[in-house]
Amino acid sequence: MSTTMPVGARELLRHGPFLFFLLSRSLSRFASQIAAVAIGWQIYDLTGSAFQLGMVGLVQFLPTALLVFVAGHAADRFERKRVVQLCQLAEAATALFLAVSTFAGALTVAQIFIATFVIGIAGAFESPATAALLPLIAPKGSVQRATAISSGAAQVATITGPALGGLAYVFAPSLPYFVIVVFWLAGAVLTSFIHTAKQELRKRIRRQTMYLPASASSATTRRSSAPSHSTFSPCCSAASRRCCRSMRATFFRPARSASASCAPRPRSVRS
Repeated sequence: MSTTMPVGARELLRHGPFLFFLLSRSLSRFASQIAAVAIGWQIYDLTGSAFQLGMVGLVQFLPTALLVFVAGHAADRFERKRVVQLCQLAEAATALFLAVSTFAGALTVAQIFIATFVIGIAGAFESPATAALLPLIAPKGSVQRATAISSGAAQVATITGPALGGLAYVFAPSLPYFVIVVFWLAGAVLTSFIHTAKQELRKRIRRQTMYLPASASSATTRRSSAPSHSTFSPCCSAASRRCCRSMRATFFRPARSASASCAPRPRSVRS
């Protein structure tokens, strides 16, 4: 939001939109790191090839390199919160497919590569949209502190995420995928609670217009329903300017006279 607040870390964590953003980004980063470890282990278990393991990393990184300009344009063109939310839902759906297929024992290597590519595409769009969303929700004067806290939380997720993914894979190959489904769905729900400064401004304007007096609301209605200047062009071409001004005034304030005419005044004939 654009209101001035102290820039301390405690005050930032009490700021609702930033807290939802921080939790959503951390869960998404945890999920991506767990997915990378689980997919790598599963590919190696199925193929036993170090080359296939390296190709998984390439397939996951390739969409980021190919869509860097398209993803940045999408983050500027569309609502950033919705872009992040759609990407998290797409990642959750892909992880759910991996979880169910792994649990059923029907997952193939080709399906893993396709799912990895889809997750890479979603991550390519999610990353710039998430980075561009932070300045819209951080309080005024605290963008640097908010960026530092967000980056620190992301680093914690990057370090501890692979360990959590490996531990879950030990119990069952499908367990890491079910975990990241929950993480990405929770991140999408938390993202929906983020309110940017523009949304707060719209709500404030809508709230103020609800309590306007009847006279003010009727005047606003008259102004919004008034015809444009082009409506009076025939009148101005056929009558005097004074008549046109009086005709325009009838749309913004009650007319004193019963009617108004745009007929030109007859000139007095001198004897």
